[in-house]
Amino acid sequence: MMPQEYGYPNVHLPVVKPYYSQSMEKEIQIRLAEQKDAEAIREIYNHEVRNSKIITIKTNKKINVFNFKNDFEILSVLRNLKIIGIFTRLSIRDNKHTYLKLIPHAWNLIEQRIEQNKKFIELKIILDKYFSKKLRNKYEN
Repeated sequence: MMPQEYGYPNVHLPVVKPYYSQSMEKEIQIRLAEQKDAEAIREIYNHEVRNSKIITIKTNKKINVFNFKNDFEILSVLRNLKIIGIFTRLSIRDNKHTYLKLIPHAWNLIEQRIEQNKKFIELKIILDKYFSKKLRNKYEN
């Protein structure tokens, strides 16, 4: 109920706006900008990386597609190796064995990246020496 309904006609409630300090506003703006940049890069990789040599992002920065794809593949391999380690640790230490069934998928992604990039030849030799195909697919459904 409004104050006017209680017989106080001249009482007006102020509109309360959320308070953000300057540092909070700046943090929000930075996060929104980072999110937009990440979305732009994802969109570019999904649609244009395969078809051109240089891409112009909305920020007018030119990206060398070869370097971008190379960096993407390196980060993908590192991320999936980390995932394998984390899932193994969760199984051994915390008895969370359900994560083991996801390990073969991570190995498949690593193998795809290694086949696509000739810079991974030494890594392929090391992985093949210490991690057999049988071991990589041990927990596959």
